[in-house]
Amino acid sequence: MKKKTFFPLLFLLLFYTTSFAYIYQGNWRFYQDDATESAATAIAAENTSITVAPGQVIRLRVELYNDDGDDYWNDNFDLRYSTSNDPSSGTWNTLSSSEAFDFYDSSFLTNNATVSANLLTTTSGFTHATGGIVKEDNPKFIQSFLIAESFENVFSIQATSNAVDATTYYFAVHMANDPLMGGYATIPSVTYDASLPVSLASFTAQQKKNTVLLNWRTASEVDHQGFIVERKVNGSSWMQITSYVTNTDLLARGDVSSGADYEFTDTDVRSGDKLSYRLLDVDVNGVTTINKPVSITIEDSVVPEKTALLPAYPNPFNPDTRFQYQLKDETHVDLYIADLLGRTVRTLVSNSRQEAGLYNLQWNGVDDLGTPQSSGIYLIVLQAGNQTQIQKITLLK
Repeated sequence: MKKKTFFPLLFLLLFYTTSFAYIYQGNWRFYQDDATESAATAIAAENTSITVAPGQVIRLRVELYNDDGDDYWNDNFDLRYSTSNDPSSGTWNTLSSSEAFDFYDSSFLTNNATVSANLLTTTSGFTHATGGIVKEDNPKFIQSFLIAESFENVFSIQATSNAVDATTYYFAVHMANDPLMGGYATIPSVTYDASLPVSLASFTAQQKKNTVLLNWRTASEVDHQGFIVERKVNGSSWMQITSYVTNTDLLARGDVSSGADYEFTDTDVRSGDKLSYRLLDVDVNGVTTINKPVSITIEDSVVPEKTALLPAYPNPFNPDTRFQYQLKDETHVDLYIADLLGRTVRTLVSNSRQEAGLYNLQWNGVDDLGTPQSSGIYLIVLQAGNQTQIQKITLLK
């Protein structure tokens, strides 16, 4: 809402025919995002588009600035996306789990953090973000601009299974549901590629006595070199603990459309440790993609009193849901997702001999071929020895 003092009507009419207050969207840059780090790695140069994979989380850092030299501005703003590169035309959608891109609330920054590695070089005389960095925890936000003030706004965005392969999407901040009055320097864009080197189907961490077993499965791999595993202990910095360079078990299995299974056992753990693990996949060109981490707290080994499939969360869900199961005794386990007709949609555990303990899994709404499934009710089926347990879950899109 524009703030003006009272002037005679004639003067106001003359003023508004010759002068406007402008809020501009300026330069921008894309960064990796693992939802925890304050120091992010830039994916590309400033004002340079990128390619994103299914489920990939990225940070968009963009400058908004008030180009009016004599007044301030306060209004509602909204980050939107479109297949149109013109914010004044086409359909501009809000970010949500039912759209091609969802807003992802990271904890990597606090509002008004110290500005470093400023974006702007030369845009209407601005050389840095005078108002500081603003981490947005919602794609819809209210912001006030002083005279000639600029901010660097940071958003975390996740590509969903609703995005269309080989399609370019554009991002633009709108003001009060309309394009910015002042226009845009350039428009941030990404191209969605469903066949990027690795589509990660699942990644779990399970305590096995005094070790942690990491299991992950890919839905597909193309032009992939291998994985790097990093660990964070009790909130410390990420440290590499193994790599495909030295561990042949982490080398890519070739171009596979049906996915492959990997595992790694971390033996350097202690009771009470709060551990986070993340996978980095590296393609044949050396480009590294950071995947979302999993966390586990090391406890003294306790054998569950009974075998059970525990409640999934969230439920209903989109794009993924997590669940646990516990085993009282060592036994063979099968666990899969089925439709209401009993047909197997996705196999998560197949005839695996497992020790007594607690296991963590997740399902991201795709079948064994990596095809996104439609909305509806599905079944988690656990077969452990001579026991079978079933739980209903609902996928919403």
